[in-house]
Order: sequence, then C-alpha cells, then structure tokens
Amino acid sequence: MSKYPDKFVSYSVSDPNYSVTGISFIGSVTGGIILVLYFLIISMTGYNTITGLRFLNFILLVPLVVISLRRYIENATGKSYLEAFSVSFLTFVGSYVILSLFMILYLTAFDRDFLEYLQNSAAPELKLNAFGVAALLIGEGIVGGIISTFVILQFFKNRIRKFA
Repeated sequence: MSKYPDKFVSYSVSDPNYSVTGISFIGSVTGGIILVLYFLIISMTGYNTITGLRFLNFILLVPLVVISLRRYIENATGKSYLEAFSVSFLTFVGSYVILSLFMILYLTAFDRDFLEYLQNSAAPELKLNAFGVAALLIGEGIVGGIISTFVILQFFKNRIRKFA
C-alpha cells in the first residue's frame, strides 16, 4: 500500500519468476534435461528400441510437475485452477519440446541407424524423418501432459482453492 494525500492506493507487483510462464519454464528446462539424459542412458545401454520404456518419461516428469505446482501455489498471486493447469501442462510440453529438438539433432547428426530402425518399424504409410519423430514426440507430450495434468491436479485442487 502506498499512501497518497487522503487516499490509499493498493497495488501488487507479481514477480516474473513466479508467473505461470516463469515457473513452467524452469520446470520445462529441467524436465527436458532429464528426458535427454534418460534417452542417452537407454541409448548407451542398447534399450532404445524398447518402446515400453518411454512410459518412464511420464514418471520422470511427475515429480517436476509436483514441484512446479507447489512453487506456484506457495508464491504466485491470484491463484486459479486454470493457471495451475497451465503450469503443469506447459512443464510437460516444454520438456517434450526440448527432447524433440534434441532428437532432431541426434537423429540427423549422430545416429542414422536408429532413424533407419524407426523408419522400418513404423507403419508403412508413415514416411518418418527426424522432424516426423519430433512431431510425434511433441504429440505424445501433449496427450500425456493433458492426462497427467488432470490426474496430478486432483491432489492440488483443495490447496489451490484454499490459497486463492
């Protein structure tokens, strides 16, 4: 509150580090690094052809989303369920965007054999290239992000209402 002659004017300045984009950006970069490292580990061990291991991507991102949501609830002003959904969803999708950008670089510059494997094992009507793989990864991140966000937000629903 600032005092002016005979008037009180209230204002709020939100810290950009605690905005929806600020919180989700930090989670996205961290999640992207974790997903890239996870892919490199399974690639070095030779398990990159097992598609079932991609399910662990979501399990690796859940703690980051929980941390991002806690940070949002504790620090942001004017909390709402929709903004909490945005924080969670942007953290998921941002992580997958970083992974897909890495995969474009990885498939075009480092591992052409893996790209050939993906092209041969894909449906015949798909003409996969590195950009197609990246688009599929982003689609996987969007769909998985929506589903995971709804599930995770059920645990934070009461806190968001309480601190709003």
